Amino acid sequence: MVTALVTMAIEAAEPAVGRDPSERHALAAGGDQSGAIPAAAVAPMAAGPRRPAALLLDPPAGYGPPPDETDLEPIRAIFRDECRDLLRVARSHLGARMVAGVLEEAAAVEKDAILRWVLLEETLRLAVASGEPKRIASAVALAAEHYRFDALQAELDALSGIPQRVLRPERIREIAAAAERVAAAAAAADRPRERGAAWKLAADSWRRAGDRGRTESASAEYRRAVAAVEAD
Repeated sequence: MVTALVTMAIEAAEPAVGRDPSERHALAAGGDQSGAIPAAAVAPMAAGPRRPAALLLDPPAGYGPPPDETDLEPIRAIFRDECRDLLRVARSHLGARMVAGVLEEAAAVEKDAILRWVLLEETLRLAVASGEPKRIASAVALAAEHYRFDALQAELDALSGIPQRVLRPERIREIAAAAERVAAAAAAADRPRERGAAWKLAADSWRRAGDRGRTESASAEYRRAVAAVEAD
C-alpha cells in the first residue's frame, strides 16, 4: 500500500521536483517564497504521551499508548530507506504538502500499530514544515483514534512549530484560527495553561497576519487565561 502511494505521489509531484532549486524551496501558500525551512529540518512527533486529556471508558481493541522508541527506530530506518524517493519529493514545501496527504491516507488503512505511528508522525512533521494546520488537526485526530496520548498538546505543539515567517498572511490566519479552536478545547477540558499558550499563539499569528482587531481580542483572551493560572 505504501509503495503504491509513494509512486503516485512522486508522479504527481514531478512538476515541483523539476523546478529550479531556487523555486522549489517554499511554495507553502500557492507561490514561490524564498528562505523557507526544508521539511526535513522539522523534528518528528513526540513518541510518548505527556498528559492524557481524557481516557476512553471502553477503549477499542489495540487502543493504547504510542509505541516505544526502541520499537519505532528500526521502522523509522526502514521507512527512510524504502521511501527515500518520497522524502526527496517532500524537500519542497509543495512536495511536503502532497506527501503529507499520501502518508495520512496510508496511515488510515495501515494495520500495524508501529508503522501507523511512523506514518502519522511523518505526516505531522511535513504538515508543520509546510504550514498546514488542517492537516495537523486531521493527523492528530487520526492518531487519537488508535493511541492514548495528549492530542491537545500534540496539536498545540505542532501549530507552534510552524515556521510562519515563510508563509503568506492567508495561511497565517488559518494558524491563528486553529489556535483559537485549540484554546476553546483547552478551556472545555479545564486546562488553563494550554488555553493561555493557544491564545498567545493566536494573538501572535493575528499580529503577523496584520489583523489588528483579532490581535487585540486574542491578546485580551490571553491575559484572562494568564490571570486564571495565576489565581490558582
